[in-house]
Amino acid sequence: DEGSELVRPRDRIVLGSIFVLGLAATSTYGGVYVLNAPVMRVVTMQNRPEILRQESWSRGPVDAPVTIVVFSDFQCPSCVKAAELLASLLQQYPDTLREVYRHRPLYKLHPGAQDLAEIAEWAGARGKFWEMHDVIFAKTELGKQGNYLPYARAAGLDPNELEAFLKEQRTKTGSERERAFRRTLQDAVDAEQLGIDATPTFFIRLRHPDGRITVDRTSSLGGLRRFLEEPHVKRLLGPAKTQ
Repeated sequence: DEGSELVRPRDRIVLGSIFVLGLAATSTYGGVYVLNAPVMRVVTMQNRPEILRQESWSRGPVDAPVTIVVFSDFQCPSCVKAAELLASLLQQYPDTLREVYRHRPLYKLHPGAQDLAEIAEWAGARGKFWEMHDVIFAKTELGKQGNYLPYARAAGLDPNELEAFLKEQRTKTGSERERAFRRTLQDAVDAEQLGIDATPTFFIRLRHPDGRITVDRTSSLGGLRRFLEEPHVKRLLGPAKTQ
């Protein structure tokens, strides 16, 4: 079975210029988190963990009977395979399947993962989140080399604007970089509180004909494939379109 990448306990705390997650929580659900520990600035996050949020990036019909929420890392090899699988599924089931993307960068395993998550948010602010998402996963070698500017051009955006964005500090109040960081941090907080310690992790939300909503979870591509082959899921998806 195809596995996922695991986050070790110590990977959840990063000192210095990125962020400290969980180190300065003041409530059960982490009401306050430190952003850049030496400066002691705080970011208040929403307290209740959510599998998906209204502002989460999604593609496919909002009212689709099958929604797949993926917590993912742009530098995780298994996540590259997951992105390919989901893209194929969306082509097969354009009317009955919705994909929702949530950030779970494993920054100790993948040093560029946090930067790439913020770059995707930068593109999203320009209406190009999914274009950037697809480009990053298709051209993973660029990210490993820290060569991010070609991503902008490939996604139909201005590399000079991306360069200016990357020069901003995450700690600068009101900066575009800080706003992008906040969005990725909310996903990371939700992931932590949901007990997600591997990427990719999938939540499959089914809207049944009788109105029931059920949610199942798996952290393997094989598990996702097998679940989608279940008769009750196949009925919700309907016939696949020829690619």
